[in-house]
Amino acid sequence: MKHLIFFSLLLCAGIISVSHASDTLYVETHITDTLYVIDEPDTVYMAVSKEAPMKIPLDSNASDSLGNTTNSREVKEPGRAIHINYMTGMSMIGILFKILPIDLTYEIETKYRSSILLSINSYMEFGDIDFINPKEWDGFRTITNFGIGYRQYIVTGKTLLENEESKKHKLINNPYGSISLFLQGEIFPGLMYRHEVKLDEDGHKRGDYYRDYAFGTSFVLTPGMSYTVGHSVWTLGWRIGYQYWSHDFKSFGLVSDGEGIAFQPGVANGGVYQGFIFSIGF
Repeated sequence: MKHLIFFSLLLCAGIISVSHASDTLYVETHITDTLYVIDEPDTVYMAVSKEAPMKIPLDSNASDSLGNTTNSREVKEPGRAIHINYMTGMSMIGILFKILPIDLTYEIETKYRSSILLSINSYMEFGDIDFINPKEWDGFRTITNFGIGYRQYIVTGKTLLENEESKKHKLINNPYGSISLFLQGEIFPGLMYRHEVKLDEDGHKRGDYYRDYAFGTSFVLTPGMSYTVGHSVWTLGWRIGYQYWSHDFKSFGLVSDGEGIAFQPGVANGGVYQGFIFSIGF
């Protein structure tokens, strides 16, 4: 009878204590070989052995079961490049003939397999040369054009397998070890200006210096291809353009009358013309 009363009291005390306890059960003893519950009820360690619980890393470069890193290659953003046309490369030679050609293009890539092109090309003459014939004029001449255009990349093919060098290449439309075909259109507002004086056979001035200027616009369509060599991009294309000037300036002397080939946009006498581009981008 005493044992029954004592057991009843213990049962009542247990019921009362459980009714006031929380829903979280704290277990501090060994449950299984792989599961431990310690002081913090929200932390569970899955153990491979009793001595070394397994810790799961949360590193973004963690490897999967096949050994491949989940973030081994970063997603590249659109890049930038400066393209130096062959006319700019001729500046060192041209300066010997009192000419200075400049032809640069700044490419701004987009996320839509395309690029925005900002260009400047200028041809300057610092007087007539007298290597063959006597000087006919003295002064300064220039044709300068500022261009804006859009390039759409059509197809890209890989020529080299990816390696660590490919991650350093900054262009997404011209990736490392690839060749791409593109089509681009550009518009070139331009200015022709000259300040010169005519010379006679003895090199004496015939009159005073005079100034002349003209405004023009050139529209250019260029199909072409680009190929990556190391971390540079080599571009080759064929220009087809139309040019209009506010007045005729055939005496400028850059392109002969009726000649339909122009080495830079803006240097044709007018009408339809053709030319090629060859540049190296960095």
